Amino acid sequence: MTQQTVRAMVVTPEGDDGRLDWRAVPAPVPRSGEVVVAVHASGVNRADLLQRRGKYVQEALRRPGPVVAGMEVAGEVLAIGDEVTGVEVGDRVMAMCEGSYAEQAVVHHRLLLPVPAGLSWEEAAALPLGLMTAYDALFGAGEFAPGEAVLVSSATSIVGRIAVQLARAGGASVVVGTSRSAEGRERILALGANHAVDGAAEDVAERIEEATGGRKIDVVVDQVGASLFAAHLRVLAVGGRLISVGRLGGAAVSADLNQLALNRITVRGVTFRTRTLDEYAAIAEGVRKNVLDKVAANLVRPAVDHVLPIESAAEAQDLVATGVHQGKIVLTV
Repeated sequence: MTQQTVRAMVVTPEGDDGRLDWRAVPAPVPRSGEVVVAVHASGVNRADLLQRRGKYVQEALRRPGPVVAGMEVAGEVLAIGDEVTGVEVGDRVMAMCEGSYAEQAVVHHRLLLPVPAGLSWEEAAALPLGLMTAYDALFGAGEFAPGEAVLVSSATSIVGRIAVQLARAGGASVVVGTSRSAEGRERILALGANHAVDGAAEDVAERIEEATGGRKIDVVVDQVGASLFAAHLRVLAVGGRLISVGRLGGAAVSADLNQLALNRITVRGVTFRTRTLDEYAAIAEGVRKNVLDKVAANLVRPAVDHVLPIESAAEAQDLVATGVHQGKIVLTV
């Protein structure tokens, strides 16, 4: 009996950048707890560039066989494994997963998010990673509560845009975003932020304090890292939380420990690479219960910049590497 195959963008780590090959692979078969999704679209993320070089592995989601690129999928449930509940063939779903650059992808059913009505496949594929990352940073690690003040650095990024919208929809008293460009700051205000500050200014902390009228920040969703670390510490309130999501401005920092102690500041890092399946599932459950209604109500929306066919995955990753896009790059199957 001939084994069924599907096409997928297989990762071959070689040289400095690795290679992507669109070729036939064995059709996925769901194990216990898993479903097979017929892929309609896949989001492209900066982490995909590391994955192509063999430097990014989500251990909890890893399956045997060739490494297929991609971490974010939108499509219809095609097949269901044992021990799967609450899911039916034909359901419209989106999820973080492994191997989304393919005609079919496998997802554990506990990670599935239903696609809200009105979202296109491209929009749905632009959401899961940003939703789960921003939700975990703000409400999980950040322990955000309504009435608190939130600062999002690099707020025009995918995660940054969603964090700004979640903070506003979640009842933040003040939302501040930073961007290095005037155009970016206009986009931050359009998302609902109260203030947009130049992240390249000589004294970012002073600009933030001027914008808020001296109101200190309770939660910082930090995607910049070293270059803004001191400024973030300066604007944090007593009991404030700095959540390190990204390190676009460097990873090595020095800190005034007296400032940390006196203001009882908490610094926490977040990533998905070291999480268990149960931890992934807990975040997905939080998104289902607390965020998807806001997506359905248009309070949290994705921004799609480019849509390309799956065969152009390498071109799409090159676009992500430039950093000039103003929304998500999405691949369609």
